[in-house]
This record gives sequence, C-alpha cells and structure tokens, in this order.
Amino acid sequence: MALAAGSYTGIAFRDYNANGAQDVNEPGIEGIVVTLYDSTGAAQGTGATGSNGDYSIAASGVGPYRVEFTLPTNGSLDFLEPGAVGGTTVQFVPDGGATINVGFNNPGQYAPSEPQDLVTAVNSGSVIYDNTAFTLVSFPETAGSDSTTSNVDYGSPLPTSLAREDETGAIWGLAYDRDHSQILAGALVKRFARLAANATSILTINADGSGAPSVWATVDAARTDPHGSPDWAQDFDVFPYVGKDGLGDVDIAEDGSAVYTIDLKTREFVVIPVNADGSAGTVAKMALPTALAGCPTADDARPFGLGVNDGKVYVGYVCSAESTVSGLPISFWTDPKPGDKTKLLGYIYEWDGATNFSAVSGLDGFALDYERACLNNGGMGNCTTFGNAAWNPWTPVYPFDSTINGAPFGYPQPVISDIEFDNGNIVIGVMDRFGHMDAG
Repeated sequence: MALAAGSYTGIAFRDYNANGAQDVNEPGIEGIVVTLYDSTGAAQGTGATGSNGDYSIAASGVGPYRVEFTLPTNGSLDFLEPGAVGGTTVQFVPDGGATINVGFNNPGQYAPSEPQDLVTAVNSGSVIYDNTAFTLVSFPETAGSDSTTSNVDYGSPLPTSLAREDETGAIWGLAYDRDHSQILAGALVKRFARLAANATSILTINADGSGAPSVWATVDAARTDPHGSPDWAQDFDVFPYVGKDGLGDVDIAEDGSAVYTIDLKTREFVVIPVNADGSAGTVAKMALPTALAGCPTADDARPFGLGVNDGKVYVGYVCSAESTVSGLPISFWTDPKPGDKTKLLGYIYEWDGATNFSAVSGLDGFALDYERACLNNGGMGNCTTFGNAAWNPWTPVYPFDSTINGAPFGYPQPVISDIEFDNGNIVIGVMDRFGHMDAG
C-alpha cells in the first residue's frame, strides 16, 4: 500500500558563499516556482516561494516525485543560476513528505578566494612634480592591518603600480572586465591634475600591469578640455567644471556585456557594449531625469555614482542646492556658508534596461544633514565653527576671498560617487567635491 502523498516544504535562498547551506545573512528568494511530478511526468502539486523564500506543497498523487525549481517567466530573476554545491534545481524525493532546499548564485558576484583591490591615486600637481607617479594600484584584499597601536603592517605588502600619471592623467571610475582581464578607467575632471586623453574617455589598462594604457572608448570626441590654460600652479579655469564635466562613475554589467558611465556635462547615462574581443562597441546615450523631488531647479540635479546588482543598474544623484547660493566669495574665518542646506538631498534611481529611470522607494530625496564631525584632525579644536565638516550647497566659484594658509580649511560639497550592495543592503558612497577643486 502506498504511503500518504504528504507535504513538501523547503526554502530557496541566495547562497552567497556557495557552500550549499543557508547561512546567516543569506536571504530567501521570492517567486521561485516549485513543481512536483510523479513517475508518469504528471504534475501533482505546484507553488511559488514566498517573501522569505519558503514554500509548502501538498502533493495530490502518489510518489516518489521529481521536484523542479524554475525561475519565474517574467525574467525578474534571470540573473540567478543554481548553486554549485548542495541541492540542485531537480531533486527526487520519496512519497510521504520531505524538506527540499535549493541555493542560487549570481555568477556576476563571484570573487576568487584572494581578490585584488584596485585604487586610483591622483596627486595634485603631479604633472609638474612627478609625472611618473602611479595613478592606479592593486593590492591583496588581506593587505594592511586593523591595529590601533602600531602602523608597522599598514604598508605591507606594498601596492603594485598598474599605471602612471603620464599614461592616464586623472582617473576615477573603475570597472573590471573579467572576461578580457582589462581594467576600464574613466577620466576625471579635477583641479591641479591633467587629462591624458579626452575628458570623456575611458582607458583600458591590463590587469597585470603589462603594456601601456590606451583609450578604450570616448563618449564625446568633440569635448574640449575644461582646464583651459595649463597653469598647474593655479588652474582656476577648471574650478566650476568639477562634478559637472567629464565622466562620473564607471561600472560594468554583471555578465560583462556592457559598460556604463555618466556624461556629467550633458547628464546622460551612457551604455557601451563590450565586443567579443574586449573592444568597445557603439556608444549609446540617454537622458537622465533632472526633475527631482524637493530639488529647487533641474540644474541642481547632479548625477555621478553608479551601481550594478542582480541584473539592475542604479544611478546616484545629489540635489546640489547651488541655485540657493549667493554672496560668494566669503571669509573662511568669519562668514557663514551661504545657501539652503535643507535642499541638499540624495537620490537613487533604477534603470529599466531600456530608456526609463525610476526613483527607488525610500531613496527619492534623502537628507544629507547627518553629522560629519571635523574637516580633519588639525581642525578638531574649531570643529563647531570653521572646522566643521557638514555638507554645504555646491559653489560655482572658489568660495573664499583669500588663500588659506596653515589652516585645516575646506568647503565640503557632497557627490554620490558610488553605489554598492552587501547582503541585500545598499551602500551609498558620498565624496567631497571640494577635494577635487582644491589641493588634494
């Protein structure tokens, strides 16, 4: 006599570490379709995983059963692949009930056990002081130290130089094309640092440091260099263009099929296909939204940062509140910083893969008034006055009426520079625009 059909339960989950088991911080996956088939191939029960990734199916036939896990037909989870360890998407179970789990991975998020980290480094005035200084370095993820008593290990091992200033000029946004072992680095418009190519060029750099960097793609070949006169001791011409010209962040699709960046001058989202040989395909551009909730004017909408996660692409903005600023220049020592700080807002938008962008719920105009303490250690004694690091509205000109010598000065202006994801949490990088407008 056959056993009762039974109840079949389990969970589909994100197996981030690919060990086949659901660990802490590995969430369930909603929308996975689970179907039980009997020995004749007839479906004897079906269901879909809930918000926690769990499911429960009462089989209507007689086992044993073949259990199949399939992605939804709407394509929303197409970035997932079955895990390499643990239960597979096809499993066999006896009659009478069982627990069947399955893990899924996103191959685009795979990293080797000892990955290399990449960091750009552009020194002010390096064009005249040391044009062989490195601009891109790599080092093991295990490098450095967390010691609070000794700095002996912080520089060990030494970083590996992959590119020099005379080869790349100022660069910022980075993407790694793992299929072709090339690093793609976007030009950065920065005071006291030149451009080695066009202001909208992306350079290709071999991941092993061999050969010389070269231009991979240029978004706008007609773009002029905003630096103007190459007077690197002052370089005042470029001041208003920082954060408004050249390229923003650079990122790559999880499957390596396309590279993304932002043309800061036109405020366009840029998509560049990656050809089979690793070269750049035809550049495509599309307008980004500039009518942001709570932002005084469209001109205050300033995109820069990018993020790619689970098949989706995200764009980070600030509302610069520059339109509220007047009365510049000011005295660093005595004058309050002008502008309406309540209009300084952050935004994250999601691209639909075609031409549309929509604000991410809960991140459509978040305040940037969180406490930032002091400009630097030297300013801690005056942290509540001129040494405070609170964000300020963007300025179109140099904000101070005189040169500040020997003081921990600054004029912090926010830029959402990067977007990352960690165990389902969004991590938003905010950098200081003034750091690229003055020595630094």
